[in-house]
Amino acid sequence: MNVSHEIIQVLKDSGYKLTRQRRVIIDTLAKNSKPVTAQEIFLQVRKDLPSISQDTLYRNLEVLAFIRVANRIRVRGGDRFELAEHHHHHFVCLKCGDVKCLKGCPIGPQQLSEANKNNLEVLYHNLELSGYCEKCRHRREG
Repeated sequence: MNVSHEIIQVLKDSGYKLTRQRRVIIDTLAKNSKPVTAQEIFLQVRKDLPSISQDTLYRNLEVLAFIRVANRIRVRGGDRFELAEHHHHHFVCLKCGDVKCLKGCPIGPQQLSEANKNNLEVLYHNLELSGYCEKCRHRREG
């Protein structure tokens, strides 16, 4: 898989290089269809980079999340990561920690206008809905 020109440009504009480790981590994130834990990423990355340490992986995930190439979803029991390919939000199950990607965005011109009225400059936003997934909700009710 090839790292997109956009990601390479974001790295460059942020003062970072596209190292072999970052390339493999980004490719691994791109291969996953849902947000994954750092441990899951580590196990997948080690197939291509057997000598990578967990510390190196975590440092690179921090960089990718900081420059918004990757999304970090904070979940009890371990954060999940995904490639930030398109803007979307998440639902997090409070019991099992499952993360579902939600389509669409409820933040619109009205909210941004309100921020502008208060002399605020909005650069980005995250919305996380928390509750119980169908599986955990049935366990609670049963």
